[in-house]
Amino acid sequence: MQKSSEFIDWLKQQESEGKIESEGRFTISQDKAWDKLAAFQLPFPEAWVIKLVQAGVAHPQAGINVQQTREETSFLFINVPDWTRGSVEQAVHSPRPDDRRDLAHLAVALRALFQIQDQPFSIRYPDGQHVGWNGNEFLDLQGNETLPKVESLVVRVAHFPVGESRSIFNLGNSDAAQKRASISLALTEHCHYSPQTVTLDRRPLNGYLFDSVFGMTDKSSPLA
Repeated sequence: MQKSSEFIDWLKQQESEGKIESEGRFTISQDKAWDKLAAFQLPFPEAWVIKLVQAGVAHPQAGINVQQTREETSFLFINVPDWTRGSVEQAVHSPRPDDRRDLAHLAVALRALFQIQDQPFSIRYPDGQHVGWNGNEFLDLQGNETLPKVESLVVRVAHFPVGESRSIFNLGNSDAAQKRASISLALTEHCHYSPQTVTLDRRPLNGYLFDSVFGMTDKSSPLA
C-alpha cells in the first residue's frame, strides 16, 4: 500500500484532534473575500487544473509532472525557484495588470480552489515551506518530507472534502474515485496541445497522438 503524503497525514491529524490551531500567516476572511474572488469564476469545476498547467507552460523553464493516488492528485513544477511564498501570495491577494503570466495563471487556479471552500489542498514551496488549506485558512505544516527535485513547487489536492479523509478507505465510496477521474479527464481533454511535456503518472499527455478527437482512441488511430 502506498504511503500517504505529509499533506494527507496532516489532514487526518486535524480530524483526529477535532480542532485546528492556526500557525499560518495567510488567511482569508470568508465574510468579505468570497464575493471578491467570485469575479474569477472558471467555466467548469475542474478548470483550475488547466490554469495550473497554463502556469507551468507560461514559465520559461518549468516542467510539469502530475501524479495521482487514491487520496490525492499532486502537481509537481520543477525549475521554478522564483515561485516563492511571497510572490504567490502577492499574486493571489493583490492581482495587478503587470503580473507575470505564469504567476497570474497560478493565482487564478488557487482562487478557484479557495472558492470550493471545503476542498483541502497544500502548497510546498521551493524553499521547503509547506502550507495546507483547511477550508478557512492556510496553516503551516511541520515535517521532513523531501521534495522530489530541487527548486520545485508542489500543489497537492485531496480527493475528499474537509473532514472526510477516513471515507477514502470505504470500498463503497465513489466520490473520491469520481474526483480523481474528473481531474484526469480535464488533463487529457484539454492539455494535449501543450507546447511542453505534461505527464500524468509518467504518461505524456501532450501531442497530436493524445488529441481526444483526432488522436488514438478505442475506435480510431492516426494514419500518420
